[in-house]
Amino acid sequence: MLSADPRMSASRDEVETALEAVRDAMNAVSVHYADGGIAYEHTALQADGDALIYRLRQGLRYRELVQAGSIPWSDFHTRFNAGE
Repeated sequence: MLSADPRMSASRDEVETALEAVRDAMNAVSVHYADGGIAYEHTALQADGDALIYRLRQGLRYRELVQAGSIPWSDFHTRFNAGE
């Protein structure tokens, strides 16, 4: 479980800057693997930050399995019809 120090605060601009950096990184991954980006700034999530971290860890593990040859590189494109 993630925790935050309630004594620390961030301005709205600082939060937006951090979110923009995360969106840029996630779009770089999407462009690389799925040949297209996602308009994350126009998406509302029903989950919290812990769920995001969980999904990111899943993606990292998936990449490890692809690099190890346990999953073929084409699996993502085949399974999710990426790029269509």
